[in-house]
Amino acid sequence: MEVLVEEFSQLSWGLEGGVANGEPLPRKHGFPLRLVFEDAYGSDWVKYVDELSVL
Repeated sequence: MEVLVEEFSQLSWGLEGGVANGEPLPRKHGFPLRLVFEDAYGSDWVKYVDELSVL
């Protein structure tokens, strides 16, 4: 879980280039949100976020 508070992690609702070309994420790639880590391969990103807690 410590990786979630790193500076380069973010929730994304679209991808530029590649699969979605700036369009909303397709369902097979995690619609509506995907957890993105800048220093990790895309295959390691979390596709489906089912719960989000803000403290």
